Amino acid sequence: MSGRKTAGALRLDLAGATDRGLVRAQNEDAFAFDAELRLLVVADGMGGHRAGEVASAMAVGAVAEGAKTAAVFPDEEPAGACGPSARARALESLIAGANAEIHRKSLKEPSCAGMGTTVAAAWVGRRSAALAHVGDSRIYLCRGKTLSRLTRDHTWTQERVRAGAMTEAEAASSGLSNVLTRALGTEPEVKADLADEDLRAGDVLLLATDGLTKMLKDEEIAGILAAGQDAAGAAQSLVLAANAAGGEDNVTVVVARAL
Repeated sequence: MSGRKTAGALRLDLAGATDRGLVRAQNEDAFAFDAELRLLVVADGMGGHRAGEVASAMAVGAVAEGAKTAAVFPDEEPAGACGPSARARALESLIAGANAEIHRKSLKEPSCAGMGTTVAAAWVGRRSAALAHVGDSRIYLCRGKTLSRLTRDHTWTQERVRAGAMTEAEAASSGLSNVLTRALGTEPEVKADLADEDLRAGDVLLLATDGLTKMLKDEEIAGILAAGQDAAGAAQSLVLAANAAGGEDNVTVVVARAL
């Protein structure tokens, strides 16, 4: 993605917003978006002594900065191609590099011991988005008034739900919904989930930390995204709504509206 204009490419309206919420003493989330690269990233850090803030900033920085020097990829995969797109594979590589960086720092510096972070990233091509994520920060697609979750949380409870050992209601009331089964920085290697999603004019991509999704139901998120605001207005409205619902965690969103 060199930033050159491509015939038939969807235009994007991009914006992000973050807030520490009403309960937490500091904001350990981070985000970035790049209109030229058509790249969106969010991360939700964990760890004491502000180490979560360090981990999330490192993850977002590694992906956003690394994408600038990555090889230029075709706008779409050739017809009949199998597996993840070139952009998705590039995100996978950048996330792997971020993980290694964070893990090394956590071992080297006592103040960063045990730190980690989630990450969710989308790299938009002409009419599709490459997606990658680790942890429980989510990526959604809003088409019309329908909101679809494009990622699966890497949490202990969701693994149990997928295995049929727990219902969604049981997971929500377990008190264990924040126990991650995958995060950047906690192990020398990590596996990101990859996907590619077709986009249409009018679609809205949303990347969000769990400070949003713990506070708002899917239908509430859909209602805000479908209200017709520009990306900046939608991002701010989501953050305000999460805080109005209790603001129990840091909340961060990045919104991309396809035009």
